[in-house]
Amino acid sequence: MQSKKLAGSKPGPATQRFLDIAEIREDTVILKDGTLRAVLLVSSINFALKGEEEQEAIIAGYVGFLNALEFPLQIVIHSRKLNIEDYLIRLVEAEKTQTNELLKAQIADYRSFVGELITLGRDHGQEVLRCRSLRPFHQ
Repeated sequence: MQSKKLAGSKPGPATQRFLDIAEIREDTVILKDGTLRAVLLVSSINFALKGEEEQEAIIAGYVGFLNALEFPLQIVIHSRKLNIEDYLIRLVEAEKTQTNELLKAQIADYRSFVGELITLGRDHGQEVLRCRSLRPFHQ
């Protein structure tokens, strides 16, 4: 059983009065003025690892998406530092045990590339949230 002292205090009504949120129902945030917000978690891609043609296609698709919007959209990107040391160690081990010289060379090149990305500070995981405004309820 957890003591109240260890659990800490929970925010009371004083905190809630500063928020514009009236309630959260399923995947929808209902604001005090009656407007709605839909928050979607979408996956990110590692754009730097894509080829030039694929990057251009991604940009064109994103431009098309943004130009087709008929409502305000807020995009929030949450970035956090990733620790990929274990992954790099596994690559070294895979390179050592690989008997195929071509595959061994490819693993070495890939490991070098990942190391360069880390050096450039691109070793961050990202979550992308899209928040869409909706019109108020009409009852």
